[in-house]
Amino acid sequence: MASEIKVDTISEKTSANGVTIDGVSLKDSKIATANSVDSDAYVDASIDNAHLADNAVDTAEIADNAVTLAKMAGGTDGNIISYDASGDPTAIATGDDGQVLTSAGAGQPPAFEAVAAGGDLSFGGDTFGADKTIGSNDTYSLSLETDGTERLKLHSDGRGLSQFTAKAWINFTGVSTTAIRDSHNVSSISDTSTGRTVISFSNNMASTDYVTVANHNGYNIVTSWQNGAEITPWYPSVGSVKIITTVDAAYYDSALVSVVIFGD
Repeated sequence: MASEIKVDTISEKTSANGVTIDGVSLKDSKIATANSVDSDAYVDASIDNAHLADNAVDTAEIADNAVTLAKMAGGTDGNIISYDASGDPTAIATGDDGQVLTSAGAGQPPAFEAVAAGGDLSFGGDTFGADKTIGSNDTYSLSLETDGTERLKLHSDGRGLSQFTAKAWINFTGVSTTAIRDSHNVSSISDTSTGRTVISFSNNMASTDYVTVANHNGYNIVTSWQNGAEITPWYPSVGSVKIITTVDAAYYDSALVSVVIFGD
């Protein structure tokens, strides 16, 4: 049978004890019984910030992935979040255009710094330890510079262009049917007459001021030679050079002719 108390005020008998109703103690206008109010007794959205204790929500109370970007404090465009020596989060200041994020070592946050100029290219210290490949899989050239000046350019067709490398070279025979044994940057040769051969380049020279170095054995077989053999470059053009081979001032088709071209 339900019981009812039909009074407007219930006063405590002694000020030290308060009033107990169904096991719940009320004293000084407050609920004095610990853990007596559970979540079912709260009205939805009834607890505001003013009724939350400082530091009342710890990490364990936050669900994984619950904090969105919108809930993070605002920062500076381009900054990166890292950690300092104490393990606390810190913002890495935005670097300048062209700078790269660089490690400062253990215990220090990274920083944006300019790319170091120059330096040695090495693999594994003083020795490679294995074959290495430098280059790309496309058709662009690879240039090597020192002191800001290009010294060597390697093209995708295998040519290495510099002031210290040959722009073209050839080893051929002029006996019977003129034929190329081996060559570089030479597209073809033409036998115009006895002792006269035109060498055509695959890629033109920059000018006609190149240097031609040549020799021949002055004999009709490669295993012998004779005195009086001379060779002369003639009619140099950007696309070809004519070679004249003689023995004792007479035109002669030699079995072994070598020509090397240096220049731009």
